[in-house]
Amino acid sequence: MALSKPLSRRGFIIGKYLGVMIAVTLIFLILGAFFLNTISYNTVYDARESSKDVPTG
Repeated sequence: MALSKPLSRRGFIIGKYLGVMIAVTLIFLILGAFFLNTISYNTVYDARESSKDVPTG
């Protein structure tokens, strides 16, 4: 019983590329959401610290 079937060089390279790109895209989305959340919180925090009205929008 064979555990894997032969894979062409092209298939191997495309698979490696897609695997790396999926990982990079996932990290980019997670860190981007974290960054946007942090920036939006920072605006509200700065407004509270300077005793101004909390910005809306």
